[in-house]
Amino acid sequence: MLAQDIIKEDIVEITQDNELLRKLKIDKENCSDDYKYVYVVYDKNAKRLIKAFWGESTNELGKWRGFAEDLDEYIKKETPNRIADYMFFLDVYDRSKSENFTLKSIYSRKFRKNIIVDEMLADSKGFLLWNYQLENLIGLFCFDTTKPLEMRKKLNLKNDEYLQKAKEMEFANNFSLYDLLIQRTIRSAVTLTRNPRWYYACNLYNAVNSYI
Repeated sequence: MLAQDIIKEDIVEITQDNELLRKLKIDKENCSDDYKYVYVVYDKNAKRLIKAFWGESTNELGKWRGFAEDLDEYIKKETPNRIADYMFFLDVYDRSKSENFTLKSIYSRKFRKNIIVDEMLADSKGFLLWNYQLENLIGLFCFDTTKPLEMRKKLNLKNDEYLQKAKEMEFANNFSLYDLLIQRTIRSAVTLTRNPRWYYACNLYNAVNSYI
């Protein structure tokens, strides 16, 4: 069965009595007054919310459309079977739409092998996507448990002092934390890493597997 038969997407006006938003537990009271519409992805029975983005107009939110088609392509290529696999798709889909690149452009990315890095980034197929991953990698170089959080925040701000420190943290000859940031992140105008949304990933995993 195709994801297009399971997954639905809509752009709807945010109102207190909207039946779809009620089913998906999206409360108008929790939305900013600046937002008049919401783009939602959900399973065909409207039991599981998979993705939501708020905006001021339908035109603004239109760029997010195409979720099910991209998911079908991902399933065909990667055969996901874990929640982490769906979390990877959700994260990369967000980045591709916000930064205007195709998912195909990252599927072919190849990385220099490093057994420690590869294992620590296995959940995201070798890419560095999530805050906890970056903190764990930084933790390989320091005993102070407060340092990884501090440095992760500075690196996400592209702080020059901390980028220089990253160059001094080497996993192997000519392969530093700085090199990893260049090679294994997916471009973002906002931040290098962020918190994974496991709530959405679990809902997507359950939606797909409920109808197979």
